[in-house]
Amino acid sequence: PSLNALAELGSSFTRALAPSPWTLPSTATLLTGLTPSAHGVVHHDRMVLPDDVPTLAERARAVGVSTGAVFTNDLLDPHKGYARGFDSCAYVTYANARQVGHLARGFLDNHAGRQFLLLLHYFDPHHPFRAPGEWRDRFVEPELLGYDLDVVGGRLLAAMEAGVVPGPEHPDMRFMEQRQRGDIAYFDEHFGRLLDDQPVRMAALFFG
Repeated sequence: PSLNALAELGSSFTRALAPSPWTLPSTATLLTGLTPSAHGVVHHDRMVLPDDVPTLAERARAVGVSTGAVFTNDLLDPHKGYARGFDSCAYVTYANARQVGHLARGFLDNHAGRQFLLLLHYFDPHHPFRAPGEWRDRFVEPELLGYDLDVVGGRLLAAMEAGVVPGPEHPDMRFMEQRQRGDIAYFDEHFGRLLDDQPVRMAALFFG
């Protein structure tokens, strides 16, 4: 519901394609508007955003817009260029949605009445799907409550390595999907609180 409320305030797209299946190339594209082949972040051994590639934050700051970011994925190390152009950047690996909201409120309070660009990177919908408290098993079917996340993950990985992809009705797949729903709901609840508390005028929001 919180994401739907945000979508109603701006533009939404019925079809969107990620430029890459993993975090760094996709993030570099979001920050630069360039394809991976153009910005150069294409391999795990080449994870630094080149200095000569301008970022959205640098362009915004150049025209007087205050910039801030919260990064939660350990791959997005500020020393690798992803924080370039942000006046303030909080790098808190694996922070949950409540913690990201707390950091965002600090930035928003300090920039009330000013034009700003705030980028919030949420990790919550990401594996290993361990939402806090009652959110963790909120959507898990009773017969799957005894499943162990690490054991299930190991079974699924072994199956895929053997060339077997379990269908969506397989108990292990259902358990993973239901645990992920708990992560998504936890994020949505805390993101909604941030939207209710603060007049968010410009924000980039992404996950993973």
